[in-house]
Amino acid sequence: RGVLDFHELHISKSLYKFIKKNSHRFELSVNKAFPKVIEACQQQIRKDQPGTWIIPEIKKAYIELHYAGLAHSVECWADQQLVGGIYGVMVNKVFSGESMFHSVDNASKMALLYLVDWLKQQGVTWMDVQMVTPVLASFGGKYISDREYFNRLPKL
Repeated sequence: RGVLDFHELHISKSLYKFIKKNSHRFELSVNKAFPKVIEACQQQIRKDQPGTWIIPEIKKAYIELHYAGLAHSVECWADQQLVGGIYGVMVNKVFSGESMFHSVDNASKMALLYLVDWLKQQGVTWMDVQMVTPVLASFGGKYISDREYFNRLPKL
């Protein structure tokens, strides 16, 4: 299972420079436009992936989870337009990222960093990223064994 441990978070020099130079161009928010984020994730064209797994029934279920306070989004805005975002589900301080999108370079990366900061404020120390994509690997995402993953989950 892919995870991102916040104490091992890495920000590349190029992303750090981009943020330092361009942060004034972007606004970031939490849970301001969840339906728009999931819609944009559904529409995002991905290399080597025909179509999307976010079918209408899945989208409806996630929106219901959002209204129940379990699914959350981070939005990245430029000129009042949604240009990047990420969403996922949080239960018992375990956040599972589901999908992210961008229409402007680095917008989803900025949303991910903002999400990490927001999750830290909620007392979360790591997130389930499911699959370690090249983007998530660049932040320090890694695979752990099923045993380690289950050991991290809160005992009910």
